[in-house]
Amino acid sequence: MLCPRDGQEMVHAEFGGVAIDACPACGGIWFDAFELAKFDDAIEHHGEELVAWLEQLVEGSPAVDLSERLHSPAAPEVVMMRRFADPEGTIELDECPATGGIWLDAGELARLRGRFPDEATRQEATRIVIDRVMRCPEFQADRAAEAASLTGVTRVARLLGWLTPWRDAA
Repeated sequence: MLCPRDGQEMVHAEFGGVAIDACPACGGIWFDAFELAKFDDAIEHHGEELVAWLEQLVEGSPAVDLSERLHSPAAPEVVMMRRFADPEGTIELDECPATGGIWLDAGELARLRGRFPDEATRQEATRIVIDRVMRCPEFQADRAAEAASLTGVTRVARLLGWLTPWRDAA
């Protein structure tokens, strides 16, 4: 499998029964669908082993253009989607929409593991961000405008229902 960042051949290793593909040149790592969940929390010891292995695999901090859109290493014709791995948007990952695989750049797995020691902490951070968004004045204004629009649509629907009965006259 080729690295989506630099086209180099990735090396294979196994941690906790999961086959991993990593690039020795840029330090990026590929997880097939659902595999990242086995390594992303600090309490998962295989994740600690994987982070240590990645640090030994790549020396230094390779210079890569993180703004470049990547093609999936598992489905090279597919451009991966970008999304945040944490609710505050500090860690970005690339996800293949065709396979569900995840690409993390050098150091991102360690940052992700350090950000949330467990799933409960991650869920609490998500709740805090959602609460903050719900209280945001711009969100409240948009919500009020949508509610007013929905009220108008409901009135029109009722009028049309009165004009055109739903059932046929027998």
